[in-house]
Amino acid sequence: MKRTGEPKSAARIKATKSPPAKSRALAADTPAPYARAAAARKPSARQDASAEVIERIKAMIKSGALAPGDKLHSEIRFATELGISRSSVTKAYAKLEAYGLIRTIPQSGTYLAAIGPDAMMPLLSNVMEANAVNVGVDDLDTLYGVRAVLEEMLAVSAVESADDAGLARLREKTAQVKKRILEQNGTIEDDLVFHMEIAELSGRPFFKSLLFFITLPMVQMFRSFEKQKRSSAVRERWVHSMAEHDEIVAAICARDVERTRRAVREHFQKSIAFRTGVMANGAGKRV
Repeated sequence: MKRTGEPKSAARIKATKSPPAKSRALAADTPAPYARAAAARKPSARQDASAEVIERIKAMIKSGALAPGDKLHSEIRFATELGISRSSVTKAYAKLEAYGLIRTIPQSGTYLAAIGPDAMMPLLSNVMEANAVNVGVDDLDTLYGVRAVLEEMLAVSAVESADDAGLARLREKTAQVKKRILEQNGTIEDDLVFHMEIAELSGRPFFKSLLFFITLPMVQMFRSFEKQKRSSAVRERWVHSMAEHDEIVAAICARDVERTRRAVREHFQKSIAFRTGVMANGAGKRV
C-alpha cells in the first residue's frame, strides 16, 4: 500500500521549533530552583528582597522548621536559596536584630529570639509593615521624648543589673555599629541595634518590648535621613552620635548612674534638635 504524505512522527518533529540558541544557553546556565522562581514571578512584581528573607523565616516558623532559639541560615545560604544578593539578607538580619527578634553571636551564628511562635509571627509582620507607617515631625518629637525617658530608665537598669560578660558584649556591639555606620554605609537599623542591646542588658523584657513597639513607627521617618547620609551635615551628626554612644557605654561600664542619665539625655536632646532642624522645611508633611 502506497503511503501518502509524511509520517505523523516526522510531521510532529518538523512542526516543533527549536528554541533560539540564546534561550538554550540561558536555560543551561540557570540553576533549576532559580529558573522556577523566575518563571513564577515577574521581576517588576518582586517585593523588596530583604522582605523575602523575613517571609521565609515566617514560613519556617509556621512549618516547625524553626523554633525559638534555633540557629538561622547563614547570610550566604539564604541569599543562594532565595536567589537574592547577600546584602539584602544582611539588611533583613540588621532590621530583625534591631528589633530584638534575632541575635548574632560572634564566631557562632545568628539565632532566633526565644519568643514563642504565637508572639513571633505578628512581630515579624509588624517589622515588614513598618515602612507603611506614616509619622510627621510632631509625632517624631513626641516619640523621641517617650523614647528618651524609656531608654534612660533601661540604661540605668543596665548599670545596676548587667554582668561583666554583658558589658563586654555591649562594648563589642557598640564598636560593630560604629564601624558599620561610619565605614560601611550602615543603616538606621544598625544604629537601633545599639539601643536594643542596652534594653537587653536592662533585664526588663516588658520595657524592652515597649521600646520595640515605640520604635516601629519611627523607622519610616528615619529613612529620610539615610537618603541624605552623604551630605556633610548628616555625616557630621553620625560622627557625633557614635561618640555619644561611646559615652553612654563608658558610663554604663563605669556603673555610674548619674553619668549614664546625663549621657542618655544629651544623646536624645541632640538627636531631636538635629533631626527636627533638618526637617524644618518639610514640617507637618508626611514622609
